[in-house]
Amino acid sequence: MRKLSKTEKRKVGQAIRQAQEVFGSPLVHSGASVRKLTRDYYEARADLHLRLVFKHLPDVLSFEFAGNHREGQTFLKAHK
Repeated sequence: MRKLSKTEKRKVGQAIRQAQEVFGSPLVHSGASVRKLTRDYYEARADLHLRLVFKHLPDVLSFEFAGNHREGQTFLKAHK
């Protein structure tokens, strides 16, 4: 997260809050740009190029990664 600008960090915070609010309501996920990637991993878009990957654990959403689509794919391959 250190390489992100202040504006990007603010967008990350907003996307995390939004993901927390809508998680568990599949009909709302699509409008909030939250989608399932794998069995345990989900994605929330902070903006057109910045994506957040989080893991669904019992009672918590664990933020795991922020980056572009390609970087996100690399992250997921490394965490299968």
